[in-house]
Amino acid sequence: SDAVRALDDAHVSKGVILSCAYLFGLPSLHVKSGELAARIRRENEFTAAQIAQYPSRLVGFLSVNPLAESAIDEVRHWSGSHQLIGLKLHFTASAVNVRNPAHRRQVAKLLSVAAAAGLPMVIHVGGGKFNAADAELFVRDILPAAGSSWVQIAHAGGGMPRRNDNNIAVLRTFADHIVRDDPVTRHVLLDLSY
Repeated sequence: SDAVRALDDAHVSKGVILSCAYLFGLPSLHVKSGELAARIRRENEFTAAQIAQYPSRLVGFLSVNPLAESAIDEVRHWSGSHQLIGLKLHFTASAVNVRNPAHRRQVAKLLSVAAAAGLPMVIHVGGGKFNAADAELFVRDILPAAGSSWVQIAHAGGGMPRRNDNNIAVLRTFADHIVRDDPVTRHVLLDLSY
């Protein structure tokens, strides 16, 4: 209801609500694998229930920890949902290290499942020590798995609300691919929100 009031105040007709279920994957929480799946499902169900109250105003994106054993099953569970029509990933909160080849393969596999279900995606790739070389690994080894699904790169590939040369270099990496008309980036959007 708070989101709908904010939309009304801004004279905006529709909004997207992003599930925060991925937060249960924070390493500092030490949530066990079986419990993680249950908590992520409950949070996604909560988000879907909130969306269902305002079907003409809100759509939602489910979220998962892409490294969790349950991630692919969770995406498949929501395939065809009228409330959760996209996927939100947060690499930092999920302890995804794009320098780790196994992590890149796992995230790419998840993206291919989401793409097969026709889900658009919002991915928070950056922040912290994420740099231009990491962005290049993402574009080269993970992003192709998204196929023709739209992918929004959150916070322009960064994560902190201040000018940071590292964040600018990450944004430049995406921009270079887009300017070259790299087919992999034809369905990539970057938001500048913080």
